[in-house]
Amino acid sequence: MPHSLRALCHPFSLLSSIKLTKKLKSSHTDIEEVLAYLTDMFTSLVGTIINEVSSRDIHEMRSEAEFLFGGWSWSKNCFRIWKLSYSKDAEGFIAPEYSGKILTYAFLGNPETLSKTARKNLRENREDNNTEENPLDMEPLSVLIEMSRDPDIREVDGAIQIAKLYKSGTSEFFGLNWPSLEGQPHFQGRSFSAHSKPDVRYYDPDTLTLIEDQLPNIISDDELVEFSQSEDFTFIKDCYQDSSLREDLSEAQRERLIYIFREAAYHKFIDGMGNNKLDEEAL
Repeated sequence: MPHSLRALCHPFSLLSSIKLTKKLKSSHTDIEEVLAYLTDMFTSLVGTIINEVSSRDIHEMRSEAEFLFGGWSWSKNCFRIWKLSYSKDAEGFIAPEYSGKILTYAFLGNPETLSKTARKNLRENREDNNTEENPLDMEPLSVLIEMSRDPDIREVDGAIQIAKLYKSGTSEFFGLNWPSLEGQPHFQGRSFSAHSKPDVRYYDPDTLTLIEDQLPNIISDDELVEFSQSEDFTFIKDCYQDSSLREDLSEAQRERLIYIFREAAYHKFIDGMGNNKLDEEAL
């Protein structure tokens, strides 16, 4: 039993050991070399498991843990994903790769029926939206959110944890409001109040857009008039045609709009505080 417990604890320290290995930290090291390192380490680890229950098969015990590993491969110029699992024939861990011409994604769950359900839901969602031939966007994450909200799927529960891997080899962790936009901010599975939440970007779980990057889809004439004296007035009018936000805005245009509206909201708040103070003094 002590060895079995150690086997459960070690994988997390093994992953952190990547940061302590100079070669693996190097940007010149391709992800396949990191994969080979992890595969060898996991194989060494399961070799320490001792079967103290004679009725249990040692290979069955070693195969209880499975992992997903992925990232950007500069040598192949693409993102790649592997499933690390124990093979009885190899008596060690192997890493078959997930691949697809249009779709490259992976679900991993226990029991396996969870993964099958997720794949089925993803396929049906893309069929319903006529996006079968389109590259993947956020649909797999949307499937996980739907399953986590489903009270009948008890094995998948709680706020989703989100991370993004970049081609540069860096990663970014995100939070989200849970279970909806009106819910509490969550980060890495923990709930926070609005004033104590970690300083990261947060997703809206319903639209899977960053909350900080959301823009109003409609702007009324009265709201537009408030910007009539601003040097950005013409730009705002161009972004909202017939009062509706244009769908073809570039990222730079969206960022500029977000900045304009944030500044306007901040100054409106400050002006409101000043007016309240004057009213109190008048009383």
